[in-house]
This record gives sequence, C-alpha cells and structure tokens, in this order.
Amino acid sequence: MSKVRVTLRQIPRFEKILETARRKNPSRRSTQPEDVARTLEALCHPATYWLTGNVLHVDGGENIVG
Repeated sequence: MSKVRVTLRQIPRFEKILETARRKNPSRRSTQPEDVARTLEALCHPATYWLTGNVLHVDGGENIVG
C-alpha cells in the first residue's frame, strides 16, 4: 500500500473526496505518480527550454473542469 493512501485514510470521509475528484476528472481517475514522472521526463527534453515560470497542472484536466 502506498504511503499516500495511508495518509488519506486519516482524513474524514476521504473515500467520498476521492470519488468526487475522480468523477470531476475527464479521465475518471486520480493522478498517479507515473503521470507526474512522465511529465517531469517530458519537461527535461531540450525543446522545453523556453518554458520558464509556468504553473503546470498534472491532473488529467481536472483543474479545468473542476
């Protein structure tokens, strides 16, 4: 079991919070560590050198529709 889920269980009604987040997400799932890792890998590419001071939401579009 991941450390994140153990921490989430300490929040009252965490299951409801996760279900609401999944429902709002266009991909119908929670962001996984692999999603963040892929984003970081892509940002390490030399072609992204002009990206500076940007806020990137790695959430499958949840920030836009949520």
